[in-house]
Amino acid sequence: YVEQVGDERFKREPIGTGPYKLVKWDKDEQVVLKANENYWRGEPEIKEVIFKAIPEAASRVMALQAGQVDIAVNIPPHQVEQVNKSGKAAIVAVPSTRFLLAQFMMHEGSPFADQRVRLAVNLAVDVESIIDNLLGGNATPMTQTLSDLDFGHNPNLKAYGYDPERAKELLAEAGYADGFRFTMLAPTGRYMMDKEVAEAVKSQLEAVGLQVDLKLPEWGVYVDQIMRKQIEADMWLIGWGNSLLDAEGTLYTWFHSGQRFFHYDVGQARNREVDALLDKARTSLDASVREQTYHQALALIHADVPWLLLFQQKDLYGVSNRVDWTPRSDEAIILYNAKWK
Repeated sequence: YVEQVGDERFKREPIGTGPYKLVKWDKDEQVVLKANENYWRGEPEIKEVIFKAIPEAASRVMALQAGQVDIAVNIPPHQVEQVNKSGKAAIVAVPSTRFLLAQFMMHEGSPFADQRVRLAVNLAVDVESIIDNLLGGNATPMTQTLSDLDFGHNPNLKAYGYDPERAKELLAEAGYADGFRFTMLAPTGRYMMDKEVAEAVKSQLEAVGLQVDLKLPEWGVYVDQIMRKQIEADMWLIGWGNSLLDAEGTLYTWFHSGQRFFHYDVGQARNREVDALLDKARTSLDASVREQTYHQALALIHADVPWLLLFQQKDLYGVSNRVDWTPRSDEAIILYNAKWK
């Protein structure tokens, strides 16, 4: 089919082997699917599925309560009680592989090229407070650059913690006793409470003497900068989820020198050391060897402090009372087993 119609038409009119067929795609509006009567596992019970794009969280909640949608993603924590009391739907929470971080741009001449500055930023941010006050407790602080649901997670690593006085000391040691000004980017409406989280980070960093110019571009503009590797900021907030449930899907992508995103630029010797460990882990057939190798790599990366580690979230779904459906930790919305009640 691809040879027949070409890549561009295949993107618009795909054919696969799953339980649903594409009926209609209105870009940025909706995707309409119908049941595949010839699906090898049997035709699904729910015959038509419509995915709607509703960017505003409040609008998604209203649509859920009005019976216009049956499953709504990324419900804000402060609206959980409202949904549960609606009589029309309930919140279903599931531990997620999704975590939020801020990537430091460590190019030569940047304050973030200094590990002490990167650690100071981590120590200046009260992640527990953000979780409690903005997310209603629906997250856990990150201890490393990997979800705790992923194979290879290192249980021996701890969160950097919250210590603003030590953060000030480290900034002074690095030559920034009076702070410095930098630009931070963050998305808005893409992740749970992302704008509010970014604003909290800005406020806490300013409390230790840094000056933060926070910019909140539209998501399409933001992701375009990321994919073109032309981020116009010194630090940028991003969410990451790994559907492989394996360290490979996160660590190789972010920290190998041949990676897709940005250079893990902490010195050639350390880069080679981490590269060697990630190459070994991805090519070994021995699970115990892979696990220990990832533990070693994570310990090295943790010491280098390449990210502002924030939190691993719980995904909050609003589910209509008329649907029997269970969410997954990898965020895939699989509807083959969904049923009407």
